[in-house]
Amino acid sequence: YAAWSEKRMGWHVGNGIRTSKLRWHEHEKLAHYADAAQDVQYEFPFGWNEVEGIHSRTDFDLKGHQEHSGNKMEYFDPHTKERYSPYVVETSVGLDRTILMVLCDAYREEEVADHNGKVAKRTVMKFQPQLAPFTAAIFPLVKKDGMPERAEAIAADLRGRFNVMYDEKGSVGKRYRRMDEIGTPYCLTIDGDTLEDGTVTIRDRDSLEQVRIPAERAAEVIQQRIDARRLIARPDARTHRPVLTRPDRVMRQRRAVHTPPHRDRKLSVQPVRHLARVRPVDVEQHHRRPPLDTGQPVHRHPVRRPQPLQHPLCQRPL
Repeated sequence: YAAWSEKRMGWHVGNGIRTSKLRWHEHEKLAHYADAAQDVQYEFPFGWNEVEGIHSRTDFDLKGHQEHSGNKMEYFDPHTKERYSPYVVETSVGLDRTILMVLCDAYREEEVADHNGKVAKRTVMKFQPQLAPFTAAIFPLVKKDGMPERAEAIAADLRGRFNVMYDEKGSVGKRYRRMDEIGTPYCLTIDGDTLEDGTVTIRDRDSLEQVRIPAERAAEVIQQRIDARRLIARPDARTHRPVLTRPDRVMRQRRAVHTPPHRDRKLSVQPVRHLARVRPVDVEQHHRRPPLDTGQPVHRHPVRRPQPLQHPLCQRPL
């Protein structure tokens, strides 16, 4: 229950939600089957409200299912040689509330100074890059001297990895403001120096910082900035905890958890008896040799497919 609570709060923080706008709300009255319950609340403009609930339902569900179905729903621990009914942790998050929370938290009104020192108000949506409608915007400084063609080539190259907006209407300052309003985190400007030395100007939406980078490294620089921003937003990164997201890392973690403390310890492996045996079926007779002039691959070896598994409760194919 504590692990699920930490993961779910980390998920909201990873979406770019400010921690100062999030809090836990403990339930004072619990259901008869629960031993703990709490909500993730966000401070909306209209006040604090729930966006997700996390409940520990104990072993009420599996014991009830075992009682009425007659099937054992217990788990055998090979380390302690004990059997018990696992607890169920229920978490439920609202999609509409989550989207509303992301929009409310991203909306900002700021006062910034332009290149002339004049202070103006800008409206900006500070989405996390993975949630923004467009990751990058490509601007040619002017619509001549080969800049639009160069900008379109860079945009086409970036579209293989990101959602990219191409815009050549109006001044660069107005284009920056339009991208701020829809939450585009990075803007790339192609100017005269791009045609000479191959560099472009990349602008950060939040810091307003502008630096020159090689055009061929634009995708790499954008990805590095996205990864750095995601790393900062996740609480696991700040506490130096490993973030297990890839399946191979998850499997390594599971093996580490279930490895006995002593190597010479012998474990009794319980066979899985409730699943039907998977038998290979020879389906070579279903594959006919295609004509030689079609260029289709010829199956020279039998193709074996497993039979569908049988569910232990309903006794029908999954």
